[in-house]
Amino acid sequence: AILFAVLFSVETGLSLIEAAFFGDFVKISAAGLTGMAIAGLTRSAFGAVAAALLWRRPAEAGVAGVVRPTLLTGLSFVLLAGLYVILYFAAGATVAWTSEVVRAFYGDGMGIDPGKLTLLQLGRGAVWTALAAVLAATMRGRTLTVAALVGAAFAVLMAAPLLYPGALIPWPVRQVHLVELVLANFVFGGLAVLILRRRVS
Repeated sequence: AILFAVLFSVETGLSLIEAAFFGDFVKISAAGLTGMAIAGLTRSAFGAVAAALLWRRPAEAGVAGVVRPTLLTGLSFVLLAGLYVILYFAAGATVAWTSEVVRAFYGDGMGIDPGKLTLLQLGRGAVWTALAAVLAATMRGRTLTVAALVGAAFAVLMAAPLLYPGALIPWPVRQVHLVELVLANFVFGGLAVLILRRRVS
């Protein structure tokens, strides 16, 4: 269930939230969003089952699962969600918005409400933080290794759909977003794990 939630949220759910927000630019209908959601649910379900069967480990003696203590408090939750917003806009300003094709595609940002976009990304940051907390608590291994793996998972699963051919977003725009997402999501995933799994003094 955890694996399914992570796969669907990262690969489909969070992308659909942005697609709905930028609907005037990507020209996608409610029916199109619904179809993408159903396809994502199906793909994530099969992927989660396959991964669980392929990489399952024998249960430890008397232990059903391993959960590590983390420092996800109300304060750290808010701070990490805010960190995601900072990384989102930093990557957008230094990668995406430096591209003429991206600026042209989004009409130089004239139709984008900065306040609403910030609130949207804060909500998405909360989801990312919750996912990072679950993975930080349940994944085995050294903290640096887990941080790298979570960062890579957030980056690859979120950016991979941009490689698929599609008419909604032209390839030159998707190419820039690909770099933007990989950088922002890898850094966020890694930092989130490092913060959540640091030693309690």
